[in-house]
Amino acid sequence: MVEKAQAATLPVRVPWNGFPEVIVHSSIYKLKSFPEYCAAKRGNDQAAATIARAVVRPEKIDTVVDFVVPVIQVEGGHYNAIPVALGAVLAQSIGAKLWLDVCQINKVNHTDAGAQGRL
Repeated sequence: MVEKAQAATLPVRVPWNGFPEVIVHSSIYKLKSFPEYCAAKRGNDQAAATIARAVVRPEKIDTVVDFVVPVIQVEGGHYNAIPVALGAVLAQSIGAKLWLDVCQINKVNHTDAGAQGRL
């Protein structure tokens, strides 16, 4: 008799009670319109910083936070510099600390998804 393969165990998503709401600063379409976008996606820190300075809107933040945590990821074998640059610009502008110890370890396949789809 052949046993059925066990389903892969996936992380369980649970509410983060008291966690601040997500604030969208830009759309993926606007990000892709920057000439620096491809270079930033392939690890160019200067290109990512240019994009971050253009899209981060500190005036949208109405809560006090101690840390900004960008999710560091590798896409297609390349380090994506955009999340860290966005986190650094945001942290500096609101007086928070940048925490770089969180890395994405799974592939969620949301390329071209909008902000809500990425959540």
